[in-house]
Amino acid sequence: MTLDHSTHLNHYMNVIAQQHASINEQILQLQKELTPNDFAIHKAKKEKLHLKDMLVKLHAHTLPNIIA
Repeated sequence: MTLDHSTHLNHYMNVIAQQHASINEQILQLQKELTPNDFAIHKAKKEKLHLKDMLVKLHAHTLPNIIA
């Protein structure tokens, strides 16, 4: 992996992590509403999980392939 590729990958991972945190805040706000919108909460949680899965996959690409 080249340095430029690694830098780009780290930047992309940071953007996704920020989106993940933002959605988490949205979920907390939706849950605090007097009458929470369960559909909106479910949709946000699904998107949050999708972002988390992307982060895990991208993180795996940053680890070296070492055969023990």
